[in-house]
Amino acid sequence: MSDPRSAADGRRGRADRTGGAPGRPALVPARTEAGAAPKTTAGRGASWGAEALTASKRWLSETPLLEFTMAILLAAGYNLPGLPVDIPIRYFAMAVLVAVATTRRPRFASPQLRLFIVAAVVLVVYDLIVSASAAPMTGASDWRQRLIRLGLLLAFTVFAGTGRLRLVALIEGFACGLVLNAVLFYAGIAPHDYQQFLSGYVGDKNAAGLLYAIGGLLLAATQTSRWARCSTVAAFGALTFLTGSRTTMAGLLASVVWLAVFTRRTLVTRIFGGVALWFALAYVQDNLARIGIFADRVGTDTLRAQIADRVARKLAETPPQGSGLGTAFVQMTTGQMFLFHDSYATLFVEGGFVALIVVVAVTAWIGLRPLRSDPGPFSARAMEAATIVILVTATQLGEVFLTIGWALVLAVAMHPGLPRSDISHAAHPPP
Repeated sequence: MSDPRSAADGRRGRADRTGGAPGRPALVPARTEAGAAPKTTAGRGASWGAEALTASKRWLSETPLLEFTMAILLAAGYNLPGLPVDIPIRYFAMAVLVAVATTRRPRFASPQLRLFIVAAVVLVVYDLIVSASAAPMTGASDWRQRLIRLGLLLAFTVFAGTGRLRLVALIEGFACGLVLNAVLFYAGIAPHDYQQFLSGYVGDKNAAGLLYAIGGLLLAATQTSRWARCSTVAAFGALTFLTGSRTTMAGLLASVVWLAVFTRRTLVTRIFGGVALWFALAYVQDNLARIGIFADRVGTDTLRAQIADRVARKLAETPPQGSGLGTAFVQMTTGQMFLFHDSYATLFVEGGFVALIVVVAVTAWIGLRPLRSDPGPFSARAMEAATIVILVTATQLGEVFLTIGWALVLAVAMHPGLPRSDISHAAHPPP
């Protein structure tokens, strides 16, 4: 993650915009000589317009539009219409990207990538064995479909992390899709499944909050300007707030604190910082979860408590090897079925201790880089912050691990760096 090229490329990208890089076309006209007459207001406006036009043309020429376009759909939680089987839009887009990636060669590899591939193979094989041998459970979803989607997600993560897919283009497209979702939601076009809370085509406000929190941090990781980074995190933080998801707000707050305070510290300091953040969030959830605008969440919290009680009972009945994919649900006395609101419990019920240990350990080891010798570039530190979002929100949300947000974060962790120029050779992949 701390490949020195990333810092150099970041400086080069800044020089490109100021006309300072030798041998490359400048996007801003060179500074006038001391004796030249100053530009008029109209001249400055024309210069800014020409600069914006040139930058737009450059972005279009450098960005692989297939990856960008498909990434816009990665946040969509609804199924493709008109098909006899349920195929989520995000998995369709993911399948297209994986198919394209198979025609390309990897651009780089890392020790983290090798670890991830081993863990992915272990997880898929183990889930296959457990799911195929487990007794059928009434109400469980089809484990075969779940396994196919899991394999597709893991393949997508590997291809994005090796450079077969242009990761910057994926992040920018993903962020663009989230912004479009918000625009269409407030324009009255996207679904309003949770009344005034922002959900749109994501389909669930908690899932939307998670994607906005992660998407903002990852988009900030592609920026070279501190102002652009802060503005990006602030804008997506506002969108996270509009989802009304208290869990993702808490996770985003913890990630910002981690990014600002702990990413540059030693391992011991980061461990104590993580423990302190954990207890602080536990206090906030226990004492401040229904203040202010959240005072009307009593009914929601009562239902959550009932679901948590049912989850605890199911955990006690689950064998150590797990019950198989698609079994992480509970049935209430009213007959309603709910998915787990705890991703750690989901991993254990579906795949036992093996799945729980493998997924959480790989996420923490690759995402938090506990043995790194230096903080690395900003993209690496932003990735750490996004990992904090995942680990925190997984305590209260049932689908955090093994999702598209998780996949993008780990792909960044396996990537040597995220300068904007990462996609400048998209039209000419290496042999």
